[in-house]
Amino acid sequence: MSSVWIILLLLVMVCLVMSTGNRCVLGIIRNSVTIPCEYENEGIIERKNISIEWRTSDSLIVHSFVHGEDKLDNQAPQYKNRTKIFKTEVEHGNFSLRLSDIIPKDMKEYKCFFHKEDSSTSKRVDTVCLNVAGHYTEPFISTSSHRENSEVDFTCTSSSGFPKPIDLAVTCAIENERLNETRTSASFYYNKQKPDNSQPSSNTGVIIGICVTLAIALGIAGFLIYRRIKMPQRQQPQDGPEATYSAVSTS
Repeated sequence: MSSVWIILLLLVMVCLVMSTGNRCVLGIIRNSVTIPCEYENEGIIERKNISIEWRTSDSLIVHSFVHGEDKLDNQAPQYKNRTKIFKTEVEHGNFSLRLSDIIPKDMKEYKCFFHKEDSSTSKRVDTVCLNVAGHYTEPFISTSSHRENSEVDFTCTSSSGFPKPIDLAVTCAIENERLNETRTSASFYYNKQKPDNSQPSSNTGVIIGICVTLAIALGIAGFLIYRRIKMPQRQQPQDGPEATYSAVSTS
């Protein structure tokens, strides 16, 4: 019975670690961003004895650092001249990646792998998702050619931002010079499109759902086992002592 609860406890701990493992950083278009990766190690790491590799969720090689030097022969073309490892920080376990000149297509998950020379396998140290955004220019309002006392069309223009805008706000103001007053309308909000929820894929929700389902199943199984053990067993009726009959004959 106790083994069931031990398994349940371990399952909860694993789920918590897996569900909180991924994190996200924000990169601004045409700027640089640092994608973090910290390796916990006691003491100084010898750069010449290790390898670090950054890959995307679709298996593109972003940056390779082998035996203390950058090795970019297999680097994906879209990352050429845009990546950097902080070499002086590597020996302290800082394997973070610097990605410059951010573009919208950079929005994905990035995985940091670490390999020791005396090990046969690589270890994934961290997975970080990169979200991308861009600043819009200051909105500019222009009018079409018009005649006096006719309707006027106004156009509001802004560019360069990312992702596409969701809400547009419009305000109208009317000025009366003779009365020295200005009337301003309430802001009108126009929902142009649905929010852009595109972001690097994350399995956190799926992991939590699976863990909850397994935890419930194990909990029910443990309860049934506990109930069965504690339930008193029915006692079988015992036969009484056999009666002995003796026949007495009289003459």
